[in-house]
Amino acid sequence: MRTHSTLGSYKPHFWTAQAWQDVQGEAGTALRTALDDFLKALIWWEPEVETDAEHVDAGVFPSTDGLWRPGPLIARGPQTVAGLHRCWREAAPALPQLREPYARHAACPGRWIADFEEFTELLSGWAEVVGEAQRRQWGLIALPI
Repeated sequence: MRTHSTLGSYKPHFWTAQAWQDVQGEAGTALRTALDDFLKALIWWEPEVETDAEHVDAGVFPSTDGLWRPGPLIARGPQTVAGLHRCWREAAPALPQLREPYARHAACPGRWIADFEEFTELLSGWAEVVGEAQRRQWGLIALPI
């Protein structure tokens, strides 16, 4: 997997979410539902301190009370990961239908996620992580570094 230098920065994820918002109206219902579910579980649209716990599945930690974190945290258990893997399997074959709408509505040279290839590259990177975690029956934890 080629990475888009996301380590240490949330910006590629933010711009991926923004690009999805720009094109999701052009997606068919099945793709929109699958990709919405996939992204909402993995990427913060507008994190707020008081709602960060909503991104932590029950049972991942014994308690979220007093859970120290330097910023937003996403923690997904194995059951959620299996669901995310199913979402990706549904979404991936339909992604090419977004190429043209992406060029019209979301492409932005100079942005962290400038074009359709970079958009699908970041999504595919997440899918690779989700797929491996699902294969091992693991959960996922994503946090800013």
